[in-house]
Amino acid sequence: MFFLELLVELNPELKEKITPIYKEGNELLSIIVSSINTLRAK
Repeated sequence: MFFLELLVELNPELKEKITPIYKEGNELLSIIVSSINTLRAK
């Protein structure tokens, strides 16, 4: 996620293209964390 934030800081014109990718990355990260937490609880 840091890499995408860095790209936007270096080139603000890419913000419109990167925003959906950033959101998707956050959703995937949330799914992975939730799965790990579920496995640890068992």
